[in-house]
Amino acid sequence: GTFAFRTMFWWGNFFSATLHLSGKYLEKRREVLLANLENIRSSQAYICVNNTPWEYHYGSDNYQSATQFDSPQLQSLFTTNSFLKISYYWPLEIYPELPMVVSSTFRQIQGWKIEH
Repeated sequence: GTFAFRTMFWWGNFFSATLHLSGKYLEKRREVLLANLENIRSSQAYICVNNTPWEYHYGSDNYQSATQFDSPQLQSLFTTNSFLKISYYWPLEIYPELPMVVSSTFRQIQGWKIEH
């Protein structure tokens, strides 16, 4: 299984931070994630809709804005997929503030209590 929080610089395009869960790490956190559906929807997150976790682009076949889903749709994704990726991305111009922005995003995710 995977429990990762990754930051990425996509060669001259954008920065991103992604929570990636699979296997036993996802199974232990599904209920907590389901309890936070509205927090996730309102957090400017993107949800991976691809059938593989190993793509990182933000095309509509890989990531879609959490705001595009209603709660039942998100609930379905969170309960049926074998992995879950919740991601955020920022333009290159945010570079001077990147450490603060990524730290803030990480603290927001911690607020969902996924560590339990």
